[in-house]
Amino acid sequence: MKRKKLIALLVGIGLILALVLPGCAAEDGGNGTTGPGTNGSATDPILRVMNPKGKIVPVEMAPNAPRLDTIDGKTIFYYESEATNMHMPELLRRLKQDHPTTTFIVEHVENFGVSTPTEEHLSVDGAIRGVSW
Repeated sequence: MKRKKLIALLVGIGLILALVLPGCAAEDGGNGTTGPGTNGSATDPILRVMNPKGKIVPVEMAPNAPRLDTIDGKTIFYYESEATNMHMPELLRRLKQDHPTTTFIVEHVENFGVSTPTEEHLSVDGAIRGVSW
């Protein structure tokens, strides 16, 4: 009986390795996209992740917004959602104390707020957003 269990275990491990390892290998898809944290050089690997249906869905890549060196003297949108009412007010109080020249525009939103930024959203220097449950 022990021998049958050992054989079944080894066959199972072999099947897992045969199915998982090829999917984990880096592939050069030739589509010119790179993952986060890469500089886009020709030597960077391109990792292809398959969705559960096994179809490759193209994704448009966009860089992150540049980070501010300081928030002093800037105008910052400060988003609070219904789930952040415990820690976000305290964080805002501390930020106002530490950065008295910064203007904070506080916006209370439900869920994740608007999906398309307004002109007012685009006119500020930065945004702080807290989401938690």
